[in-house]
Amino acid sequence: MGGVDLLRHRNRSRFRILMYHRFRSGVTEQLHRQLTAFRRHYQILSLGEIADILDHNKPLPPKTLAITVDDGYRDFLENAFT
Repeated sequence: MGGVDLLRHRNRSRFRILMYHRFRSGVTEQLHRQLTAFRRHYQILSLGEIADILDHNKPLPPKTLAITVDDGYRDFLENAFT
């Protein structure tokens, strides 16, 4: 088991929040690769879904990840939103 795999395994019962902030021009392919890897390794849920699960005292799925975007910048709309 490699270092990243070991960390994923050790933290599988905790949820993570990933926030994207800025998006350079030409980032589409790189972003697609990142999101594909996240789908392969994590259970992606919205913050609302995570809050609902926690409010009902239910266990989160292993390796839960929420992805957020600081969408106040025009570069999100121009370079990442599809």
